[in-house]
Amino acid sequence: MLSFSVSAPELTISDESGRQVSERYYKAGSSLELTCFATQVGNPNEEHPIAWKHGDRTLTDGISSNSSAVSDTATSTLTMAPLRRDHSGNYTCSVGSLAFATVGVHVLNGKLLHENLPNLTINLNFLK
Repeated sequence: MLSFSVSAPELTISDESGRQVSERYYKAGSSLELTCFATQVGNPNEEHPIAWKHGDRTLTDGISSNSSAVSDTATSTLTMAPLRRDHSGNYTCSVGSLAFATVGVHVLNGKLLHENLPNLTINLNFLK
């Protein structure tokens, strides 16, 4: 009896700080760096490349990739600068048609929420 198992790749996307993200906010004019980590990719080859898309558009600029047949992993980093509002949208990293991960990117004009926090006042009222 012949038996075998097939494992699908597993993908995650991390931001500049190495945190896994599914949504990320950027200030217009700043830079973006997203890294896709893929495990269980088998022997990465031309048949199953790691690709990035913005919506339905395949991206070719600002991408660097690395793979290891020994550890069965691959990484691909997408960088863009300076960011504009039209860079907002869903960015998807995929290994062929086998697996994908998506992050929602929001490019905002003006200040980001955390830049307003020093001026934030919170009033707490407790009932007795």
